[in-house]
Amino acid sequence: MISTEIRATTTRRTTMKAVVQDTYGSSEVLDLRDIAKPEIGEGDVLVRVRAAGVNPGDWAIMGGLPFIARPVYGLRKPKNPVRGTDVAGQVEAVGTSVTRFRPGDEVFGSSKHLGGAFAEYAAVSEGALAPKPTNLTFEQAAAVPMAGYVALQALRDHGKVKAGERVLINGASGGIGTFAVQIAKSLGASSSTTWRTTHCPTCDVPSLHGGCSCRTAGASTIGGSPVGVALSARRCRLRS
Repeated sequence: MISTEIRATTTRRTTMKAVVQDTYGSSEVLDLRDIAKPEIGEGDVLVRVRAAGVNPGDWAIMGGLPFIARPVYGLRKPKNPVRGTDVAGQVEAVGTSVTRFRPGDEVFGSSKHLGGAFAEYAAVSEGALAPKPTNLTFEQAAAVPMAGYVALQALRDHGKVKAGERVLINGASGGIGTFAVQIAKSLGASSSTTWRTTHCPTCDVPSLHGGCSCRTAGASTIGGSPVGVALSARRCRLRS
């Protein structure tokens, strides 16, 4: 068993409030109750949660969907009963091998084992945390991890977007899409986007995108210019 020795002395309180579930189902299976605070391993960080993000993935795990994923989630009930993945807060304690953080640091990232963020405290691997930018609130930081990871991995790692390329982002007003637009720009690419105008009435800011036409979804050219990478942010699909 990994050592749970920590450098900082935590508070004497050994329990916390958390949103938990004992079976799969709708939101009715969620229950706010007192449970034991999570133990941390030598490479983990105990975070005092200040804000947590809500994602479609949390809904999927709550319902055990799709069924083919239950060997990962848990066959008859979630292996981790506490919901929530995206988290932002302050470091409460650190494991013996943690070097990047110390108690009191403001951080954000993804909690361990597909859950744990909807609680007063969450255990997070050191590598899944980053310092919270000072110009972001905890609520803003908690909205970043899952959507930001997907957009970054899709464009930078899998799409290998290069400066000068054009990127088509389908669903640019959603969580992944809004990050994808900004990441494409930071990589030196130009983007054309699609969205439902009812979702984002301010999306016509010229600095954010190169244009919009719902008819271009899946197209290989836009206005005669070739599309290097097409990202469907609605369904997390990538074509390059």
